[in-house]
Amino acid sequence: MSKLSMILRRYSPVLMGSIILSSALGGCAARHVPPPHTDYTILFDRDSTQINSVAEQMISTATQEAKNKNATQITVSSSAGYGNDPDVLKNLASRRADSVVEALKRDGVDSTKILKKTYPLDGKETSFLTFRRVLLQVWEQPSK
Repeated sequence: MSKLSMILRRYSPVLMGSIILSSALGGCAARHVPPPHTDYTILFDRDSTQINSVAEQMISTATQEAKNKNATQITVSSSAGYGNDPDVLKNLASRRADSVVEALKRDGVDSTKILKKTYPLDGKETSFLTFRRVLLQVWEQPSK
């Protein structure tokens, strides 16, 4: 028997065990996949917290989806942009999100499923529409 053949026979159980173990652990390290969700962008008029008719329809559609799909959470995120007085902009963003939250509740969404938050702009978003929006996300129960 050659020396190489003898070494392979001696250490093959260890090598095979290592390969099997690394394959099994690789499957455990799968990336986290967020549950399915649908995004709705609610646009506001400049310096306004009033929900217009288009936004009202969008919120109504999101409410229906939340009920039909038994949503686990509805996230209401807002930003009013940057520049001017940051405190004024943060307050405006919060009041816009409050308007959307109130509309969701009025349409029958369980308030315990609503999460309100603000999001910072990353400097890449320069559209003026970005400064006037509230992002509404309806999160579904992941299918098993």
